[in-house]
Amino acid sequence: MTGHEDHESATAPTSNRLPPTTPTFLSVGSLIIDDIVFKDGSLVEAQLGGGGVHALFGARVHLPPPYSRFACFIGKIGSDCPDSVIRKLDDIEVSLELRQVESEQTPRAWNIFRGVEGGAGDEGTRDFKFRTSEESYATKFRILPADLPRPYLHPTPIKYVHFVISPTRLLSWLSSFRALQQALSQTPPTTKPYVVWEPSPASCTPQNWSSFLSACAETDLVSPNHEEIADLIKGSEHEINPSTNHNSISDVIEMIFIIVTNLTQKSIPIPTICIRAGPRGCVIRNIHGKITHLPSYISILPLSSPLSTVVDVTGAGNAFLGG
Repeated sequence: MTGHEDHESATAPTSNRLPPTTPTFLSVGSLIIDDIVFKDGSLVEAQLGGGGVHALFGARVHLPPPYSRFACFIGKIGSDCPDSVIRKLDDIEVSLELRQVESEQTPRAWNIFRGVEGGAGDEGTRDFKFRTSEESYATKFRILPADLPRPYLHPTPIKYVHFVISPTRLLSWLSSFRALQQALSQTPPTTKPYVVWEPSPASCTPQNWSSFLSACAETDLVSPNHEEIADLIKGSEHEINPSTNHNSISDVIEMIFIIVTNLTQKSIPIPTICIRAGPRGCVIRNIHGKITHLPSYISILPLSSPLSTVVDVTGAGNAFLGG
C-alpha cells in the first residue's frame, strides 16, 4: 500500500500485517523514538515511543494471541528508523502497517525526568521536547482517515479508536472519516467507533478551552491528565488554587465538575470523563454521573515490593487508556 496523492511526501510500506477484518482497537497516534534522560543523569537512547504506540501496548495486554491481531497500529517512520524499534512492534503480534516517509527522519524526542512519580507523594516532572522537526511531524507523519485501509471504513466500523490529538484536529479527523464512509457506501454504518480522546499536551491551553468543550461532543471518553486540565483552565474564572500543583483528589474532582458544568451550560452531551493524576490514580465520571476514584497500582503495593519503585513513567497514561 502506498501513500495517498494528497500527502506531502511519498510513503512506502516497510511492514504490513493487517487483519483480514476490521480491528477491535486502532490507535491514531504517533510513533516517536524516545531518548530518555533519568533523574540521575543516565541516558537510554532509541526507545520505542509515541502515544499511539503506548496505547497499542496497553490494548495488547488484554488481547492475547490470536486475538492480539485485532489490535492495530498504522504508523509512519523515516528511513532512519532502527530495526530494533520495528522488531519490538513485530514481537507483540498485533496487526501492523508501518509506512516509510522518504527523505525524512523518524520523529525523535527527549524525555527528561527531573523527578520520578515513584510513590504516593513523590510528584517529580517529565519534560518532552522534539529533537527532530515538529513541522515535519505535523505535515508528514500524522495518520489521516485517507490512510486507513478501505475495510476499516465500512461496512463494520472499528470498535475503539484512540487519539492523542488537539480538539480542532479531532473534529476535522472525525468529519473526514465520516465523509469517507459515506462516499464508499450508499448506506451509512449502523454503529460508530467508541472514541477515546487524549487532548494533546500542547493543545491544553486556555485559548483552546472552548474548542476542548466542543470536541467533547464527539467523544465517548475524554482523558486529560490533571496537569493538562489545569493548564486548560489556567487564568480563567475556573482556575483552582493557582498556587498549588493540583495534587489532591479533591482538586481533580473539582476539575471534573468544572468540565461538566461548562458542557451542561453549552448543552453539549457529557462523555465519560477520566482525569489521570499520576501516582494518585485517576478519577472517572461515567455517563450516568457516578464518580469513582481508582488508586494507582503503585500506591497499593507494599514498600517491600520490587515493583514499588518506578523508574520510567513514559507512556503509562497512554497504555492505561489503550487497555
